Amino acid sequence: MTTDPRSLNLTTNPWMTDSRVYNLVWLGRWMERADNVLRAIDSAALLALDASESETSFRRNIKKVAAGLGASAKSDGDILESLLRTHENTGVLRSTERARNNANEVAPLELIQALNQLITALNAVKLPLTDPDEIHKQMTELLTHMSHAFSVVETKWFRREALSQEEVYRRFVQQ
Repeated sequence: MTTDPRSLNLTTNPWMTDSRVYNLVWLGRWMERADNVLRAIDSAALLALDASESETSFRRNIKKVAAGLGASAKSDGDILESLLRTHENTGVLRSTERARNNANEVAPLELIQALNQLITALNAVKLPLTDPDEIHKQMTELLTHMSHAFSVVETKWFRREALSQEEVYRRFVQQ
C-alpha cells in the first residue's frame, strides 16, 4: 500500500524538512545502485557474446561483477539471482523496493508507478538464465523500465527550461 506522495513541486513551503531530504537522497542512491548493477550485468553479457565460449565467459564475467559489488552466492548459478533479486545490499530488486519506499514519502505518483513496473518486470524474469544473448535481452528490458523511472524524475520534478531573471528574483524575494 502506498501513501499519498507529496511532490516537491506542489509544496508552498520553500524549505525541505530533514526527513524529505533524507528520503530524496536515499531515493536517488537506491535508483542509481539498481541502475549500475543492471548495467554491469548487461556489460558482462555483452562481453560474453563476443567470446567463443559465451556461457563460460559470462560466468567468469558475472563472478567479477559480483566480487566488485561485494555480492556472494552459494553457486555459479545463483550469482545472477543474487544480483537481480536476493542480495540485501546490491540486489536490483531490493534496491528498487527501497527506492519505492523512499519515493512513497516524497515522489510524484508517476515515479512510484514506474518503480512498481520495474519491480514487476524484475519478478517476471525467469531464472536461472545462462545464455548471454537472453540475459542481454532481459537487461535491456529492465534498463528500459529504469530509464522510464529516471525520465519521470526529470519531467515531473525538474523543469527543462531555464528560469527567467524575473522568476529567479521573485523566488529569491519570496524566501
